[in-house]
Amino acid sequence: MVIRIEGNPRPYQSVRFTRKGIAYKSKEAREHADFLKRTIQAQVPEDHELWDGPIIIQKATFCFTHPKSWSKKKVAELESGVTFYKDTKPDLHDNLFKAVIDAMEGIIFTNDSRIVKLENAQKIWGIVGYTEISLLNSIN
Repeated sequence: MVIRIEGNPRPYQSVRFTRKGIAYKSKEAREHADFLKRTIQAQVPEDHELWDGPIIIQKATFCFTHPKSWSKKKVAELESGVTFYKDTKPDLHDNLFKAVIDAMEGIIFTNDSRIVKLENAQKIWGIVGYTEISLLNSIN
């Protein structure tokens, strides 16, 4: 199964706390989580049954729109297929991966603890931003 989410990837925002110790998530974080869930749900077949066994993430690509400051030459290289890795924030596994995987829970699989293997993950620059996750239910 392949899930694609258009737009620049956004990192997972963890719970924040008020001075009194009350946990909360910002409105923006809640809205983004809802957007991810709706986008993922729209791509899952109606007859899909939740996966409840070992799951392999074959590929996870987080593509960010290239900076406007890039030269025309560098953009042309990007358009011709050269891969430019994004080696700046946000973190690949801690933040980007968690946001998408948490959104898939209850839609594609029962619990993200079922993910047993991540074969290929990358953060790259591109012409347009997107996230693409390729998953395999290793039972079927």
